[in-house]
Amino acid sequence: RCPQFGTCLTDVTAPGQSASTTVKSDAQVNHELLQLFRSGQSQIFAGQCGALQNTLNIIVKKITVPVIQGALRYAYRSDPNGPLRSSTTKDRAEGWVFAAAVLPLIDQCDAKAASEIEKNMIWNAPVAMTDGYVYTKQQFERVYKCLGVTCADIGGLKGADGVSYAPGMEPCIDALAGYYPSTNVVEHSKIDLDQRAIEQALMNNDFDGAYRAYAQGGNSIKSDGTNRTIQGFSTGAAKMQGKKWFNQYQRYWGSVKYADEFTSAACLGTGDLANAKNITRIELCKKGSATQNIWMYVVWEMEDAIDDCLNNDIADNGGSVHAWDEAWGFYAGSSEGETGS
Repeated sequence: RCPQFGTCLTDVTAPGQSASTTVKSDAQVNHELLQLFRSGQSQIFAGQCGALQNTLNIIVKKITVPVIQGALRYAYRSDPNGPLRSSTTKDRAEGWVFAAAVLPLIDQCDAKAASEIEKNMIWNAPVAMTDGYVYTKQQFERVYKCLGVTCADIGGLKGADGVSYAPGMEPCIDALAGYYPSTNVVEHSKIDLDQRAIEQALMNNDFDGAYRAYAQGGNSIKSDGTNRTIQGFSTGAAKMQGKKWFNQYQRYWGSVKYADEFTSAACLGTGDLANAKNITRIELCKKGSATQNIWMYVVWEMEDAIDDCLNNDIADNGGSVHAWDEAWGFYAGSSEGETGS
């Protein structure tokens, strides 16, 4: 599985070969398992039975990695509405055998996640992958921490070129600027790349380019394959009505789409900003997108998480925790690394 998920050890030069001749080494998890089995053997000879139990616990975590990878690969392949547009009996059978092998462990962590995975992947489901492969992948990711595996352990499913990841199958992240999401918010966090594109365009007084980045995006992709946009945070703001902070802003500015009206006018030079100096438009365009559009959406995601929590429905929209994770993803962005340093 490691070539399919990018989790092999680094390519190494074969003995007696030139540096340009490399061979694919073993899976990282198999390398770790070998060391663990050797440690276990030494512990037996030394009579360290307590330590041996701990070694076994770690081994169980490690040997679930290729099983999860297999389940994810065939979840992707057996989704009739996925990019491959196919769902063969063989793919469904393979998906189910891998899922079945890990479901008891998942159920101990999160019965809801186990139920959702089974519903989508069982071999004789009336409709294969009824909720889609992305949703099913998210159910696995919800329990990684409990299972004792990491996003880095699992990796992401490579596409047909063997280099880029299949859409929606990118690796999740273990930490985002010091925060550990329980759900996959990688794509959400990439909204900062649209913000960066706005700022870079404005460095050259390219207002058209800035507006394209604002209105069309291109870096943060939704689960349905469409672009998430900073403009959309405001143009879709009707769902925020009735919330404390949004109501204050809407009341003050007199519009549901106040953030977009503020930022678009600056980027396009319309309305009160039609005759404004470039420096004024630059500052309002690049900072309005962050402090008006993104700021309020971050707050709303947290309010949505609270609503889900109060309704005792952590699965709504992927879960209360997912909405909370999204808030951090939008706020921190993708460029701060795992530690935020």
